[in-house]
Order: sequence, then C-alpha cells, then structure tokens
Amino acid sequence: MNTSETFQDGPPLAHAISFLRAERAGELAFAGHVRPIKFVLDNESGRIVAPMMVAAADDPHPVLFLPEESLDAMQLILSPEPMDGETHAAADRWRIHHGREEDIRWMSCYIDSAKWGPMVYDGDALMLSNPLADYEPAACKKMNQDRSLLTQLCERGAGVAVADPVCVALDPEGLHVRARFGVVRIPFAEPAQDAEHAARLIDELIREAQAAGGCES
Repeated sequence: MNTSETFQDGPPLAHAISFLRAERAGELAFAGHVRPIKFVLDNESGRIVAPMMVAAADDPHPVLFLPEESLDAMQLILSPEPMDGETHAAADRWRIHHGREEDIRWMSCYIDSAKWGPMVYDGDALMLSNPLADYEPAACKKMNQDRSLLTQLCERGAGVAVADPVCVALDPEGLHVRARFGVVRIPFAEPAQDAEHAARLIDELIREAQAAGGCES
C-alpha cells in the first residue's frame, strides 16, 4: 500500500491518521444495510472498538464510512473480532465517550485498509497506539476542573456550544469532549510529541481561552 502520498495525489498518511483520530462516529455498511455507529480507538492497539448489531458483527468485512456514507468519505474495510465488553478496557473507554451501549456484540475491529479520495492506505499504518495513554487521566481531570472554560474551548475549537461538557480523551493531536449530542474534538495547534509537550499545549489552550473570555488564571 502507498503510505507516502502527497497533496497533489490526495491526503497524505499523516492527515489520514489525524482524521481518524478526530472521529468518534460514522456509518457502518454491512449485509446490505447502512447504520450509524459510535466507536473509539483502542489506546493499546489502535483498533476500532464498538458494540454492534448482530448482523454487523457477523459480516466478515463491514465498511466504516467517516463521517458518513458519501463519495468523499473515508472508507475503512474492517475485520471484526469478538471481545469481552465486561472486562476489556476499550469497552469502558467507549462508555466514557458515549454512555451505555444499546447493542450487545462488542467487537474489536482490525483495519484491513482505508480509502480516502484517490488514496488507499494500509490498515497497519493507521492503527497506532496512543503514546499519551498514561497521561490521559490527568489531562482529562485538569480540563474538567473548570467546565465553563471547557465550554469555551469547545466553542473556540469546534465552533459549537456545549452544555455540561466532560473531557474524556487525549491523543497527540487533541482532546475529545463528551457533550449531550455527541463527542466534540478540540484540536491542538501541533501534534504533541510526549506528555510534557501535551501539557504545554493544554496550558496554551487554557491561556488563550482565559484571555479571550477575560478570565483570571
């Protein structure tokens, strides 16, 4: 697979990784059906993790469209494998993002390949562990100390008003915040290289929001 794409040909691999990291919902095509699906990326394996309808779980290669089924969507060909939704950490991660599950078949999905525009990406190149996983709980705790500031960050970063926001995840390129209507992305100005760098980027976001809102540190 080509993993050295240019903007002349289509989105390069780094942009495909950024796009995938930012998404937490899409549409799943399986057995002649298309249904909305909420998912997370497993911090350890980078796999797509979600509870699925039985028919979707039984399809050997469902296709996940991001953000929805369309000609310009990212299309990921998946190979689902059953996982224990009671004990697997990624299932708890899903619940933190999305609440209680409605479907009961928990699946961990290997990404066989992805197509985005004219480009095709190898699934292994997209499934990355989260190097900030150990720092994630502390980062979320810090962001949740001031919910009004977090609301302001959502409005600045994602352009949407969020009531009762809760920061639920961190990866090298930004934060995810749970809202009543879904999950909102707050991107960083640049990718974080490590936990110390991520902490600085978070402090910058907070300072910028405080300055814009006239808040005191």
